[in-house]
Amino acid sequence: MGASAAHPWGMGGPCRGGRPVYAYSFFQPASGLGNQPGSLEARGEGFAVGVPISRSSNGIWILSTRLEHDTFRTNATLPGTTMPFPDELWNINLSLMHIHSFDNGWTFGGMVGAGSSSDRPFASIREVNANLLTFLNIPASERDAWNFSLFYSPLGQLRFPIPGVAYAWRPSDQFQMNIGIPFSLTYRPTETVSFNMSYLPLTNANATLRWTPNESWTLYGGYMTHSQGYELADRVDTRQRFFNFDQRLATGIQRSLGKGFYLDLSAAYLFDRSYFLGDSFFGSGAERLRVDPGAQVMLRLEWAR
Repeated sequence: MGASAAHPWGMGGPCRGGRPVYAYSFFQPASGLGNQPGSLEARGEGFAVGVPISRSSNGIWILSTRLEHDTFRTNATLPGTTMPFPDELWNINLSLMHIHSFDNGWTFGGMVGAGSSSDRPFASIREVNANLLTFLNIPASERDAWNFSLFYSPLGQLRFPIPGVAYAWRPSDQFQMNIGIPFSLTYRPTETVSFNMSYLPLTNANATLRWTPNESWTLYGGYMTHSQGYELADRVDTRQRFFNFDQRLATGIQRSLGKGFYLDLSAAYLFDRSYFLGDSFFGSGAERLRVDPGAQVMLRLEWAR
């Protein structure tokens, strides 16, 4: 869970070890603007690393860091202002997570993070924010469990904490579903084919079909939404945030390099693209900079421990 999908997309999926270790680079060729003259081109790179710093028989502490950097080529102005569109945007975060398993089978976890998402990160205290996550897993049967969670990110689509209650239903090794919020479904009809989908309020959705004919190769395709919030350093109203949003159809190929390393190459079609300033992601008064549909190519290296 996050401020929404916090990095551009290459549908390779999260690290299989549960702790993110990846690096990526993407390019979006110039696309026309729907309500301004000119075009917009974007490229970016980033990485994330999660490192266990302490282990015990019933718990683990994980320190994680993430850095993302996007650059833009455009003559556009910010919607509703005369300010130029930012040349670059950064998303920098450091977080600490703890997961503890109790003797009765319950599992409790929590995460606290701090960082800066801005065109000039850490320019002042106004560009620093914190995010929180806590969760509790309570077994309901040999396979099933209840999941309770609470997530807060000031740059997310909702500016207040998001509670989650879901029932993890696992009738077989081939099918499992998280019924509630957040919602997720995993179905593996054969040893080589799998389907995954997820949803988190209010517009974060993902659906991926994967085919793994052997241990070396995986082909995939699917749909997802992408959004991210930033706090621009020169904003006059401190309540305002700068958002982007788009929907994506993508296909890609993933190659195992051995020793847990995977190389992922994907191509995506981006549509319903927009950038806007507002004190709320769903503010009806926010004027949006519309970007025509376009393409994205991404290369991603992942280490699954």
